[in-house]
Amino acid sequence: MGTAIDDAALVARCKRELPYQHAGFEQLVERYKDMVYTVCYRLVGNASDAEELMQEVFTKVFLNLATFEERSAFSSWLYRIAHNQCLNFLAKRKREAAGMAGYVEERRVRSAAAPQGFSDDVQQALNQLNEEQRSILVMKYILELELTEMSEVLGVTVGAVKMRLLRAREEFRRLYHQQEPAGG
Repeated sequence: MGTAIDDAALVARCKRELPYQHAGFEQLVERYKDMVYTVCYRLVGNASDAEELMQEVFTKVFLNLATFEERSAFSSWLYRIAHNQCLNFLAKRKREAAGMAGYVEERRVRSAAAPQGFSDDVQQALNQLNEEQRSILVMKYILELELTEMSEVLGVTVGAVKMRLLRAREEFRRLYHQQEPAGG
């Protein structure tokens, strides 16, 4: 057996240690930082914004871990925080975008810090989806959440998750096939 402890034990340790000791929390961050960064990047489409959002997510976790009631998996709770931070960020950016000509072009700039695994064409199609569609595809295909976990995060029935997933896939497929072939 390995020496790694499960999430529930690590969360319990953090609750005992925080705010004065940070070793357990650092372990929690190390365990989930890649997942949180990937979620943020896929939802906002920009590496520097994703990095900043990831830090905000872990700050919220640090401040609110004592209130985590463990009715769901820690990873689902963490994802919900990341998801909400990204949606809040996107809403704020949308409000600010009215006076910011050229911001759309900035989003197109690719970053070397982007997570591996998706082609630019796939990320471009993801970026064109609305927040809900992008979010549900990230949950399913990046985080590989089960439908029941997605239901918990979104606060809807499993049937509603299935319908939203179907619509998001259809829209992604449409957007992806509309693109010009790369290198053409």
